[in-house]
Amino acid sequence: MKRSLKVTITKVSRREVISANLETYHAHCKSCGCEVATLSKAQALKVTGLEAETIDELAAAGEIHAIGAANDRICRDSLFRKVW
Repeated sequence: MKRSLKVTITKVSRREVISANLETYHAHCKSCGCEVATLSKAQALKVTGLEAETIDELAAAGEIHAIGAANDRICRDSLFRKVW
């Protein structure tokens, strides 16, 4: 017996990622509970295309994880989960 499956795509979304040579540092992310690659805020802005205020708001809300004494690094994993 043959089966057929009809798939309908109602929305296509595409996000372009800027290819950049990103130097990452590893640090312990308390929220993730493990060692993660981190990005500077400037790198996060470049990769995501977000505004600096948006990055700050996401970090303040705990939606992305800020790391470091001055919260100057961003957990790459949390950033990518939020943005993509």
